[in-house]
Amino acid sequence: MIKNNFGDLNYELLELNTNICYKKSNFSKINESWINRDNTDNLIKAIKSNFDGKIITSVIEPGIYTASKFNDLIYNSELSNSKLPGSKFSSNIIKSTLNMNNMRGIVANNISLKDSSLFGSDLFKAKLNGTDLSNCDLASTNLEMAELRYANLTNTNIENVENITNAIFYETIVDENTYKKIWKEFSNRGIYLHTKSQDYFNIL
Repeated sequence: MIKNNFGDLNYELLELNTNICYKKSNFSKINESWINRDNTDNLIKAIKSNFDGKIITSVIEPGIYTASKFNDLIYNSELSNSKLPGSKFSSNIIKSTLNMNNMRGIVANNISLKDSSLFGSDLFKAKLNGTDLSNCDLASTNLEMAELRYANLTNTNIENVENITNAIFYETIVDENTYKKIWKEFSNRGIYLHTKSQDYFNIL
């Protein structure tokens, strides 16, 4: 195991050895850079790492980032096909691609993921309370037991959601079209809510 403190990356390529575990490493600002892996058959191992700076127009290649902390803005960047269970996102994720990730149990409350894509990601028990998911692609995600209280789902793509069982909605903001799609996903699975829909959704 190697604990590293990586300095600011500006227009750089950082290649990491996939045979090394960079547990509890610290990553600073990543600006128009690429965190690469030396072997595309393996994943980067950076468990419980801290990403303390902004990640701008950059690519972080697939890896194991379990229980990591992303403490600043992620903008126009890609972090896909990775393992992120239990990770915490404390700042906005805008116009970014986080497809096909294991994001089980992530904490991403009260931030914005506007115009981002989480296509095919596993969001089981994800905490997305108060989160702006407008214009976000959630198609083919697993939303089982995800918490979406006071979240904004206007113009959100939820086509072909893998699982929506026991997802928690309360005062969730939706447009009419998204509202119909959510109820279609529920009814397709034989799930019926027994209280008034206005308890769950704030329809614009």
